[in-house]
Amino acid sequence: MVTFSNTTLRCLVFGGTGGIGLQVCKRLSEQGHKVAFTYNTQEIKSEMHNIQCDVQYKESVEKSVAEAVRHLGGLDSVIVASGVRGDEVFNERKDRSDNYDHLLEITTENYEKVMAVNTRGVLYICQAVVPHMKVTGGNIVILGSLNGIKALPSPIHFAMSKAALRGLVESLAKEVGVHNIRVNLVS
Repeated sequence: MVTFSNTTLRCLVFGGTGGIGLQVCKRLSEQGHKVAFTYNTQEIKSEMHNIQCDVQYKESVEKSVAEAVRHLGGLDSVIVASGVRGDEVFNERKDRSDNYDHLLEITTENYEKVMAVNTRGVLYICQAVVPHMKVTGGNIVILGSLNGIKALPSPIHFAMSKAALRGLVESLAKEVGVHNIRVNLVS
């Protein structure tokens, strides 16, 4: 991770209690940045400001961003580390192998949940944070997955949801770049 000398960034991490999100929060805090993070169901005790948010609901995202802006005094960086794999069906099977062969087992409910969190939720986050960054500029970093850019054994709907992020990021970067807002996808 880059260290910014003489600059204290105001950072909001979506999914700050998961594996990668938690490490991002810790590292940013260690470097002296102001950090707020969201969690959905897995609240943790932290000196950083934590906010409950279910990214599949626009209202929840908007409230979380508003609270973070109030607490941090603005936003310089947003990191999106929230997500679900959607492999509940696979995890319940007794014949587990590296072959994901459960296309016909993907339910509408499971598909919609994966897309709501991994794709639509990211759109809602961007819609909520960009207005706060238009004046001062900023950074939006979205964590994708290799499954979204390369054929790897994974649930199909998960790979679809992560592949969609590339189009979102490339289009959004062109749209908001004129406001000195950088948008990147890390896979």
